[in-house]
Amino acid sequence: MTLLDGSGARLDAVAVELSGRGMRLAVDLPIAPGTPVRIETSDALYLAEVCYATHLDNLMWQIGLKVDQVLSGLSDLSRLRHILDSEAPTAPERRVASVTHR
Repeated sequence: MTLLDGSGARLDAVAVELSGRGMRLAVDLPIAPGTPVRIETSDALYLAEVCYATHLDNLMWQIGLKVDQVLSGLSDLSRLRHILDSEAPTAPERRVASVTHR
């Protein structure tokens, strides 16, 4: 998870619960409500905002997120891009003509 508060801090997070427009994560530091975050998984990118942070007994924090945007199917998009890049024609060689003035 990356904080989008200008610090660019990256934190490890474990998903505890996922719902239609929300997410609950376990993290090792508290994150202030209102902080925008980016969560990347192997196949999706989530943009969300922290709604709350609750301290757990085991030195962990639980944060609740309101998910604003989701980009899914990233592995499919990556495969398609690879295919298109490999099929793209290469640029023709540029030849420079030699001109002699008399």
